[in-house]
Amino acid sequence: MSAVISRKEAKSLRMRWYFTGLPCKYGHVRLRLTNNGACIECSQRLKRISAEKYRINNQQKVKQAFSNWYKKNRENILEIKATKRKLNPEIARSKDRNYYAQNSAKCKARQARYKKLNRAKFTAAESKRRAAKLNACPKWADTTKLNRVYTECPKGYTVDHIVPLQSKIVCGLHVHWNLQYLLPSDNFRKGNRMWEHHPAKISK
Repeated sequence: MSAVISRKEAKSLRMRWYFTGLPCKYGHVRLRLTNNGACIECSQRLKRISAEKYRINNQQKVKQAFSNWYKKNRENILEIKATKRKLNPEIARSKDRNYYAQNSAKCKARQARYKKLNRAKFTAAESKRRAAKLNACPKWADTTKLNRVYTECPKGYTVDHIVPLQSKIVCGLHVHWNLQYLLPSDNFRKGNRMWEHHPAKISK
């Protein structure tokens, strides 16, 4: 509990706050601002109302300010979020599920936009996931070179595994030197049955 002091005494002592022990006109028994006599709770409430009005009347300006702030502090924000998720994984997953349940349409639209803008990255990730299921992506694989193969794929071509990941004879690896560019029709014809150094070809 703060010591009781008058506003006049607080001014003479150059104090920012003072405490009378009496309720304000709204019934709050709290510290008061020395410069205007308002209690701290009323002052905070007025600030919140003022801030909300400003956000409503200046939505575009507020969005731009937040965007600038986020870009400037993105690395720190992501690091803090990652640390929190690591410390409380269950809470983080629960929040994610709740947010998705309440904003499923918004989340799907955002995912679709991101996937469209980063198609090569998604294709690379999908192939990596498929390869992992087949134990075809070794730990020593150069993911940077793998991603580059997908990113630099010429328009109209597809990325193909030279030695298929799954075949009756042998299973290839998901590594950059086992990838090539093929036209979709050629890729379809090739399938997982025949390739340049197929054992059947070598034996002939």
